[in-house]
Amino acid sequence: MSATIQQFQLNNPVSYETFFNITREQAEQGRTSGTSQDALLVESTRLNAQRMKRIDKQFEITAEVQEALAGIDRAQKWIVITETWCGDSSQILPFIGKIATASAYIDLQIILRDENLDFMDQYLTNGRSRSIPKLVSFDAVSGEELASWGPRPKLIQDQTDAFMKANPAASHEELVKEVHTWYAQDKGQAIISELKEFIIKTGHTAVRA
Repeated sequence: MSATIQQFQLNNPVSYETFFNITREQAEQGRTSGTSQDALLVESTRLNAQRMKRIDKQFEITAEVQEALAGIDRAQKWIVITETWCGDSSQILPFIGKIATASAYIDLQIILRDENLDFMDQYLTNGRSRSIPKLVSFDAVSGEELASWGPRPKLIQDQTDAFMKANPAASHEELVKEVHTWYAQDKGQAIISELKEFIIKTGHTAVRA
Protein backbone atom coordinates (compact mmCIF):
# COMPACT_ATOMS: atom_id res chain seq x y z
CA MET A 1 0.00 0.00 0.00
CA SER A 2 1.26 3.47 -0.83
CA ALA A 3 2.15 5.84 1.96
CA THR A 4 -0.15 8.65 3.03
CA ILE A 5 1.13 12.05 4.05
CA GLN A 6 -0.59 11.69 7.44
CA GLN A 7 1.85 8.90 8.35
CA PHE A 8 4.71 11.35 8.66
CA GLN A 9 5.62 14.29 10.83
CA LEU A 10 7.51 16.51 8.42
CA ASN A 11 10.14 18.64 10.10
CA ASN A 12 10.43 22.31 9.11
CA PRO A 13 8.67 22.33 5.71
CA VAL A 14 9.12 25.61 3.84
CA SER A 15 7.96 27.26 0.64
CA TYR A 16 10.16 27.48 -2.45
CA GLU A 17 10.72 31.19 -1.84
CA THR A 18 11.85 30.51 1.72
CA PHE A 19 14.13 27.67 0.61
CA PHE A 20 15.71 29.92 -2.01
CA ASN A 21 16.29 32.61 0.62
CA ILE A 22 17.83 30.07 2.99
CA THR A 23 20.17 28.89 0.23
CA ARG A 24 21.17 32.46 -0.59
CA GLU A 25 21.76 33.34 3.07
CA GLN A 26 23.85 30.23 3.66
CA ALA A 27 25.89 31.01 0.54
CA GLU A 28 26.59 34.52 1.81
CA GLN A 29 27.52 33.21 5.26
CA GLY A 30 29.75 30.37 4.03
CA ARG A 31 27.46 27.66 5.39
CA THR A 32 25.30 24.83 4.10
CA SER A 33 22.43 22.63 5.27
CA GLY A 34 22.66 19.06 6.47
CA THR A 35 24.87 17.31 8.97
CA SER A 36 28.22 18.34 7.48
CA GLN A 37 29.86 21.73 6.89
CA ASP A 38 32.44 20.25 4.54
CA ALA A 39 34.12 22.90 2.38
CA LEU A 40 32.99 21.24 -0.86
CA LEU A 41 29.36 21.25 0.29
CA VAL A 42 29.64 24.89 1.33
CA GLU A 43 31.02 25.76 -2.10
CA SER A 44 28.23 23.77 -3.75
CA THR A 45 25.68 25.84 -1.83
CA ARG A 46 27.30 29.04 -3.09
CA LEU A 47 27.14 27.82 -6.70
CA ASN A 48 23.60 26.52 -6.23
CA ALA A 49 22.35 29.93 -5.11
CA GLN A 50 23.71 31.40 -8.35
CA ARG A 51 22.17 28.64 -10.49
CA MET A 52 18.76 28.95 -8.87
CA LYS A 53 18.73 32.70 -9.32
CA ARG A 54 19.65 32.35 -13.01
CA ILE A 55 17.08 29.64 -13.76
CA ASP A 56 14.36 31.52 -11.88
CA LYS A 57 15.01 34.52 -14.08
CA GLN A 58 15.17 32.60 -17.37
CA PHE A 59 12.44 29.95 -17.11
CA GLU A 60 9.01 30.73 -18.52
CA ILE A 61 6.32 28.06 -18.28
CA THR A 62 5.73 26.48 -21.68
CA ALA A 63 2.36 26.15 -23.40
CA GLU A 64 2.49 22.36 -22.93
CA VAL A 65 3.00 22.70 -19.18
CA GLN A 66 0.26 25.34 -18.99
CA GLU A 67 -2.10 22.92 -20.73
CA ALA A 68 -1.19 20.16 -18.28
CA LEU A 69 -1.74 22.49 -15.32
CA ALA A 70 -5.11 23.56 -16.71
CA GLY A 71 -6.23 19.94 -16.65
CA ILE A 72 -5.62 19.43 -12.92
CA ASP A 73 -8.91 18.53 -11.28
CA ARG A 74 -7.82 17.66 -7.73
CA ALA A 75 -5.83 19.56 -5.11
CA GLN A 76 -2.50 18.00 -4.28
CA LYS A 77 0.46 18.52 -1.97
CA TRP A 78 3.93 18.34 -3.47
CA ILE A 79 6.81 17.51 -1.11
CA VAL A 80 10.40 17.96 -2.28
CA ILE A 81 13.22 16.36 -0.28
CA THR A 82 16.55 18.11 -0.74
CA GLU A 83 19.48 20.01 0.84
CA THR A 84 20.94 23.37 -0.11
CA TRP A 85 24.22 21.73 -1.21
CA CYS A 86 22.52 19.44 -3.75
CA GLY A 87 23.64 20.35 -7.26
CA ASP A 88 20.86 18.45 -9.04
CA SER A 89 18.33 20.26 -6.86
CA SER A 90 19.64 23.66 -7.93
CA GLN A 91 19.04 22.65 -11.55
CA ILE A 92 15.57 21.19 -10.94
CA LEU A 93 13.91 22.98 -8.03
CA PRO A 94 13.41 26.35 -9.78
CA PHE A 95 11.29 24.59 -12.42
CA ILE A 96 9.23 22.81 -9.77
CA GLY A 97 8.82 26.03 -7.80
CA LYS A 98 7.60 28.13 -10.70
CA ILE A 99 5.27 25.40 -11.99
CA ALA A 100 3.73 24.86 -8.55
CA THR A 101 3.19 28.58 -8.10
CA ALA A 102 1.27 28.68 -11.39
CA SER A 103 -1.46 26.34 -10.13
CA ALA A 104 -3.88 26.97 -7.27
CA TYR A 105 -4.25 23.18 -7.00
CA ILE A 106 -0.61 22.56 -6.00
CA ASP A 107 0.73 23.22 -2.50
CA LEU A 108 4.53 22.87 -2.62
CA GLN A 109 6.58 22.26 0.51
CA ILE A 110 10.30 21.65 0.70
CA ILE A 111 11.97 19.65 3.46
CA LEU A 112 15.60 18.91 4.24
CA ARG A 113 16.66 15.30 3.86
CA ASP A 114 18.78 15.01 6.98
CA GLU A 115 15.95 16.40 9.14
CA ASN A 116 13.43 13.95 7.66
CA LEU A 117 15.17 10.60 7.25
CA ASP A 118 12.05 8.57 8.08
CA PHE A 119 10.30 10.20 5.13
CA MET A 120 13.39 10.05 2.90
CA ASP A 121 13.76 6.33 3.50
CA GLN A 122 10.36 5.72 1.91
CA TYR A 123 11.76 7.05 -1.38
CA LEU A 124 15.20 5.53 -1.75
CA THR A 125 16.66 5.34 -5.26
CA ASN A 126 17.10 1.71 -6.34
CA GLY A 127 16.00 0.75 -2.85
CA ARG A 128 19.25 1.84 -1.20
CA SER A 129 20.36 5.41 -1.96
CA ARG A 130 19.13 8.60 -0.27
CA SER A 131 19.56 10.48 -3.54
CA ILE A 132 17.99 13.92 -3.85
CA PRO A 133 15.99 15.81 -4.91
CA LYS A 134 12.87 13.68 -4.66
CA LEU A 135 9.43 15.04 -5.52
CA VAL A 136 6.40 13.24 -4.05
CA SER A 137 2.77 14.16 -4.75
CA PHE A 138 -0.11 13.44 -2.37
CA ASP A 139 -3.83 13.96 -2.72
CA ALA A 140 -4.55 17.02 -0.57
CA VAL A 141 -7.78 15.58 0.84
CA SER A 142 -7.16 11.86 1.34
CA GLY A 143 -3.39 12.13 1.81
CA GLU A 144 -2.95 9.28 -0.67
CA GLU A 145 0.42 9.13 -2.39
CA LEU A 146 -0.02 9.76 -6.11
CA ALA A 147 3.51 9.48 -7.50
CA SER A 148 7.17 10.23 -6.88
CA TRP A 149 9.89 11.53 -9.18
CA GLY A 150 13.63 12.09 -9.05
CA PRO A 151 16.41 12.47 -8.32
CA ARG A 152 17.15 13.60 -11.88
CA PRO A 153 15.65 13.35 -15.40
CA LYS A 154 16.18 10.05 -17.20
CA LEU A 155 18.24 11.74 -19.92
CA ILE A 156 20.72 13.08 -17.38
CA GLN A 157 20.77 9.80 -15.44
CA ASP A 158 21.45 7.82 -18.61
CA GLN A 159 24.36 10.12 -19.44
CA THR A 160 25.64 9.75 -15.89
CA ASP A 161 25.50 5.96 -16.08
CA ALA A 162 27.26 5.94 -19.45
CA PHE A 163 29.99 8.28 -18.21
CA MET A 164 30.67 6.18 -15.11
CA LYS A 165 30.77 2.98 -17.18
CA ALA A 166 33.27 4.54 -19.59
CA ASN A 167 35.26 6.26 -16.82
CA PRO A 168 35.19 4.00 -13.75
CA ALA A 169 38.12 5.83 -12.15
CA ALA A 170 36.58 9.29 -12.54
CA SER A 171 36.45 11.40 -9.40
CA HIS A 172 33.25 12.76 -7.91
CA GLU A 173 34.33 16.27 -8.92
CA GLU A 174 34.78 15.15 -12.54
CA LEU A 175 31.33 13.57 -12.56
CA VAL A 176 29.71 16.68 -11.05
CA LYS A 177 31.31 18.84 -13.75
CA GLU A 178 29.95 16.57 -16.48
CA VAL A 179 26.46 16.48 -14.95
CA HIS A 180 26.18 20.27 -14.81
CA THR A 181 27.46 20.49 -18.39
CA TRP A 182 24.66 18.17 -19.50
CA TYR A 183 22.08 20.22 -17.64
CA ALA A 184 23.39 23.37 -19.34
CA GLN A 185 23.28 21.77 -22.78
CA ASP A 186 19.74 20.44 -22.27
CA LYS A 187 18.47 23.87 -21.12
CA GLY A 188 15.85 22.32 -18.85
CA GLN A 189 13.98 20.50 -21.63
CA ALA A 190 14.22 17.05 -20.02
CA ILE A 191 13.09 18.43 -16.67
CA ILE A 192 10.14 20.29 -18.20
CA SER A 193 9.05 17.25 -20.21
CA GLU A 194 9.11 14.92 -17.22
CA LEU A 195 7.39 17.41 -14.93
CA LYS A 196 4.63 17.84 -17.52
CA GLU A 197 4.06 14.07 -17.47
CA PHE A 198 4.16 14.11 -13.66
CA ILE A 199 1.43 16.76 -13.61
CA ILE A 200 -0.74 14.74 -15.98
CA LYS A 201 -0.20 11.55 -13.98
CA THR A 202 -0.95 13.06 -10.56
CA GLY A 203 -3.39 15.86 -11.32
CA HIS A 204 -5.77 14.37 -13.85
CA THR A 205 -8.27 11.91 -12.36
CA ALA A 206 -9.02 10.26 -15.70
CA VAL A 207 -5.34 9.43 -16.19
CA ARG A 208 -4.99 7.89 -12.72
CA ALA A 209 -8.17 5.82 -12.98
